[in-house]
Amino acid sequence: MTHSFSGKFFNVKTIRILLAAVCSLTFLSLPLAAATIVRPTLTITSPTNGQLWSNATFTVTGTAASSAGISNVLFSLNKNGWTNQAAIEDDGTNWSQEITLIPGTNIFSAYAVDTNNVHSLTNTVKLVYYLTGVLTVRTNGVGKISPSYNGQRLMLGATYSMTASATVSRQATGYGFRNWTDGSNNIVATSATLKFMMVSNLTLTANLSNLRPPMIDVISTTTNSDGVGNHFVVHGTATDDQGLTNVIYNLNSGVWQNATSTNGWRNWNAPVVLAPGANTFNAYAIDISSNYSLVLVATISFNTAPLNLSGKLAVLIDNTTNSIAPYSFAFNKSTFSQTALDTNNFNAIGSYTYSGSGGNATLKYKYTGPPSATGAGSQTIGLLFYTPTQAYFTNYTTKIDGNMYFDTASNLAPASANGQLIWTISSGVADGRGSLFQKSKYTSQALLTGATNGGNYTYTKASPVGVMFKLSRTNGTAYVLATYADTNHGSYYEEDYDSAGHTNGTDNGNFFIAAQAPGGNAPLTITNLNFKILSGHENFNVQLGAATYSQDTLSSNFDNAVGDYTYARPATNIGQLNLTVTEPPSLAGSNSAARLIFINGSTGFFTNEDGTFSGFVMTTATNLAPASLTNTTLSVSDGGVDTLQFASDGSFQLDSVQAGTYTYAPYSPGGAMVRLTLNTNGYEGLDWLQLNFKTTNSGNIFLNTFNTETNNGASSSGTFNLH
Repeated sequence: MTHSFSGKFFNVKTIRILLAAVCSLTFLSLPLAAATIVRPTLTITSPTNGQLWSNATFTVTGTAASSAGISNVLFSLNKNGWTNQAAIEDDGTNWSQEITLIPGTNIFSAYAVDTNNVHSLTNTVKLVYYLTGVLTVRTNGVGKISPSYNGQRLMLGATYSMTASATVSRQATGYGFRNWTDGSNNIVATSATLKFMMVSNLTLTANLSNLRPPMIDVISTTTNSDGVGNHFVVHGTATDDQGLTNVIYNLNSGVWQNATSTNGWRNWNAPVVLAPGANTFNAYAIDISSNYSLVLVATISFNTAPLNLSGKLAVLIDNTTNSIAPYSFAFNKSTFSQTALDTNNFNAIGSYTYSGSGGNATLKYKYTGPPSATGAGSQTIGLLFYTPTQAYFTNYTTKIDGNMYFDTASNLAPASANGQLIWTISSGVADGRGSLFQKSKYTSQALLTGATNGGNYTYTKASPVGVMFKLSRTNGTAYVLATYADTNHGSYYEEDYDSAGHTNGTDNGNFFIAAQAPGGNAPLTITNLNFKILSGHENFNVQLGAATYSQDTLSSNFDNAVGDYTYARPATNIGQLNLTVTEPPSLAGSNSAARLIFINGSTGFFTNEDGTFSGFVMTTATNLAPASLTNTTLSVSDGGVDTLQFASDGSFQLDSVQAGTYTYAPYSPGGAMVRLTLNTNGYEGLDWLQLNFKTTNSGNIFLNTFNTETNNGASSSGTFNLH
């Protein structure tokens, strides 16, 4: 309908009424049904809101409905753009859509559109996609785990719980849960119930084993087979229900060490180096389940100090000065003898007391003879034993300290002198004297004169090797300390006093024991024999081959040389020996004649043509000198070290430099001479090297150096090794 306005103005109220009328008329002209809009419906049936899912894809399903019919279903994943890819089934009401998830919470939204292009309300669900890992659960030992997660996929980052337990029968014998460990064998828990967060590649092991600790004990100690005095071996036992893997020990808080065993640690051995006195030994055992025993603590007393000194020999070396020569004690139960090599100490006998415990000891002694020593009073020595054979000593009386070396003293001295014929050779008088002892009396006569003497005597055995003779005669008294080196010879020290008690001086030398019937049997030949010539406190050796000999000595009073000899036996107990030196050149051509007067089968007097006397002890010589030096190396130590290499063509090198030629000859079983001609690479001169073998490849060496054949140079001595 058409309205027209002719220029009249209406007021506002009129206009409103008019408009209302117009509108009313317009709506009344529309169909009544078009006034209400009906939306379609959409439902998400799967997943449910907040559902957990462990796969990377998920098929979302749902329904949609509309009287006009559903044309499509649109969806959005994680607020991305809308798509109409949802599949609607043939019935037109069911739809589905496969989606690819991201780890964590995924937001899925969907709405339906009907054929009239009317949209449903949007429906949204949340789906949680979680990652998983396969859990490996093991048992080390006999037991069970609840719940059983082994091989299952569990949510990464989630917390789970498992409980391990041993069987009842095992628990009854000390078997049970020990700990949980991971794949790297790290302990992660020590309680049977384990709470853990799942991570990738997780492996968990419940360790069940014997919980009862092993037992350990010490049973004995023995000396070590290496022969060192303070080296011992501790022996012990260990036991366990399941088995043992080791025994660990230490001594005096030292480093922990592995013991040794040959039977699975049931018996074990531990080598130790004991200190003097009380030692603390610690040990513990470990079983196959890593159970540790209690630490065994044992006190091992190393009584380095002997309980008594009876039957022992001790050599004392002073550390205070170099002027005092070593001297020695030899001990009986309560008496001793002392032998000195110089006038700084006494040749004497005396009494003593001794007490020792652990590594410490005290020796108190006093001299009872001869008269020169009795006025010295009592002395006290403190001893610290490092080993049973070595001690550090301090003489509290004289303030001298040093080292004391102990050994077993052979019982050489007889219980009495009754019936003995003792020959003495004085260091200061060129004769020999024989004394025959019968009960309390003795007679004495010089070997080369008719002078006789005699009187009464007393005999005191003060030690296994030392005896004191007190010889009482009309013209005075002599005190003689005899120290036995063997059952048939030794050395002596003598003090003489006149009838008024005034000193007549001292004497010393060697003595020999002989049968009462004079003489002994001189050998028919002296090939391969060694004569040790005793002259006072010094000695030298004459060793004989078939027709040659070597003479060696460490004393500057005698010569080192080699040469030729002849020997004859003019009487049953007499041997005549003639020696001619052939090398070194400084001694060549000199000769000496000596008479060997045998007083028994192996000892006697060695008389030179000048009328001087010495004693000798005859022994069999060991064949030590090689027949040749070809392809050997000689190392010489005589203040420096030189190395000589001997070739088969007669040449030699000195310290790896070609130096000249050599000759070699053995002169006795243990003595040989090397002659060096130095004529190459700047070397010039002649050397004589006398080798005195003490073993098959070592000994003493004496060197003579000459600038020419007749011009004598220098000499020196030392030791050598041959290899």
